[in-house]
Amino acid sequence: MNLSEIHASIKSSLQQRRYRRFVQQSAYRRTLSQLPPELCKHWQTVAQQEFTGISTDIMFFIQAAEGLMMFFECARQVDRPCGLPSKAADSVWHAWLTLPQTYFAAQEVDRFCVQNFGKSIPHVVAEQMEVGISSALAVTLLQLRRMAGEDQLSDYVPALFTLDRRLKMPRGYCYRSEGQRLGFQPMSLLGQGSGAMIYPASFSPDELLALGLINATMLAQYHAQQERRAQFANVQASSSDPFNTSTTSSTSGCSDLFSSDANCDSGSGADSSGDSGGGSSCGSSCGSSCSSS
Repeated sequence: MNLSEIHASIKSSLQQRRYRRFVQQSAYRRTLSQLPPELCKHWQTVAQQEFTGISTDIMFFIQAAEGLMMFFECARQVDRPCGLPSKAADSVWHAWLTLPQTYFAAQEVDRFCVQNFGKSIPHVVAEQMEVGISSALAVTLLQLRRMAGEDQLSDYVPALFTLDRRLKMPRGYCYRSEGQRLGFQPMSLLGQGSGAMIYPASFSPDELLALGLINATMLAQYHAQQERRAQFANVQASSSDPFNTSTTSSTSGCSDLFSSDANCDSGSGADSSGDSGGGSSCGSSCGSSCSSS
């Protein structure tokens, strides 16, 4: 064995150790340990063909697989269509559906979901979903906040929404919270957010009410809280600058809950008011219809 082979063997051993440690420490360790043994190797082959530039590292795979488990758990708990905000997680789902383990690979995924999540969770492309992908993503967002014990109208960004950014997923979605708004940037082939921030209208509190995802009391409490924050900011500004005569406050910049070196455009963002581009501009091209059949 030459030196390069020794280095490759050591690297592989370290990766396998990190892989096992990740599974053991994951909140989804039970389901991750039940993944088909052939899935990772199959994913390493087929994901490159569908998702140009994607990493084939096994740590990328297991983190993306954990994201898929998060989505399955989210879909289990709601009776509305859910949208998958991560292309990295979707890459594992696609590989699983094409796994040449049997002639009925999709049924293998169904069996896994029924056994572990109590229901079938079919893979549905955005264009075939019964609702727009933006609305389906809003369902996912609020349910993941509930699962994390967070206020549904807070600026908390669930881990599934930041997965592509953390893994530097080529052509993925770079979600960030800026002030009280959750938006995203399309990601480049290098896995970096690029262009102006886009803010899906379906994530706004007023639209969440229209979708029936929150009630009027929750919306009133949200607006009251925002008013108190604005008043407090005005008081703070006045006390720090006795010559300040402004009665309004403004906020700018990026509030990133998962990274201290956030790099986002503050002030050049554009609102997204619908499901343009077939929905692919604001989430994965795939979602779940949450069918119990």
